[in-house]
Amino acid sequence: MKNYVTMTGLWYTLKNDNMKKTLFIICLGFMLSASTCYDDEGPETRILKFENKSDQWAFVSVCFNYPDTNFYVSDYYIYYLKPQKTDGMQFEPDELFERNKVLQVFFVSFISEEGRLGDSILARYEFTRAALDRCDWTVVYPGGK
Repeated sequence: MKNYVTMTGLWYTLKNDNMKKTLFIICLGFMLSASTCYDDEGPETRILKFENKSDQWAFVSVCFNYPDTNFYVSDYYIYYLKPQKTDGMQFEPDELFERNKVLQVFFVSFISEEGRLGDSILARYEFTRAALDRCDWTVVYPGGK
């Protein structure tokens, strides 16, 4: 003899009609609450792209220290861009702008043979979230987009 109870067998063993109705309402309520509570969408994400249209390597840093326009190498988001290449990273816009409402992007010269930063800032761009939305989250050097 098998030691399991099927749902059909359990249903027929319940003698009282009120008990059947109560069990049915509990199961139905559980299924409805479980299906409506699940949030399958996470936070909005965007890809912030950097295009290097020049013929030299560039070091890109995303800074949050506006209105201070100093460039800090120790900032959180940094990239090395080869000449004529595009690269990017996925971000949550809310996370990106939680530190400051203005985002600065610095393109700095990079000496690839020596693996170190050059001595000049090639470009500095400032973006609000609305400005990044207008340029489709793409920053182009030279001549920002």
